[in-house]
Amino acid sequence: MDAVTESPRPPITADRLLSLEALAGNRFRAWHTQANPAGALFGGHVLGQSLVAAALTGPAGVAHSLHGYFLRPGRADLPVDYAVEALRDGRRFAARRVIAQQEGRVIFEMHCSFHDPEPGIDHQAPPPPDVLPPEALQALDSYVAARADRLPPSCVSAYTAPFPLELRLVEPDAYFSNPPTSRSAPSGCACPAPRVRKMPINSAPYSPSPPTTGWRAWR
Repeated sequence: MDAVTESPRPPITADRLLSLEALAGNRFRAWHTQANPAGALFGGHVLGQSLVAAALTGPAGVAHSLHGYFLRPGRADLPVDYAVEALRDGRRFAARRVIAQQEGRVIFEMHCSFHDPEPGIDHQAPPPPDVLPPEALQALDSYVAARADRLPPSCVSAYTAPFPLELRLVEPDAYFSNPPTSRSAPSGCACPAPRVRKMPINSAPYSPSPPTTGWRAWR
């Protein structure tokens, strides 16, 4: 593993969420600069970067299948090194194995397959009909800033800090008035699982395929 040289890094932005630094061979490094109260890496972030690393090794087609295994928790204050093994490069299919490590310890392993695009079944669940569109909701940071005198300082600091995604809560009053249910919540903040709209700020996530202008997600 290449030696890690610590250097100052600006807050992570949407277009850097999936950006990787190319090392020797089929190896890549990701620097995580987005602090969070738990100090942990988000599993979906590591999985997404693993898929980007696999795609950067040149397989034909697009990813259509993957299996990932979260083996150890990751730390947000350390870089993640991705090693990609080309298992197969066929005429229509390609397969990759990706190992993600921090300080030499494997935290995630993934096998993925790439295939030439072709027609097939599509699955996309629509949002519930009672959820307003993002344009009709207030951004979380502006909601918190407007109520800074009524919220704990740790809460204000956590939710007004730079963040690569713009969060818009469907029910913000309920979000801050219910008892905390998340270990990752800032001290003094009430953080139940919310219904939230998420959008990247002024950029689109990295994709080996033709880029898109943005995306929305509901949960």
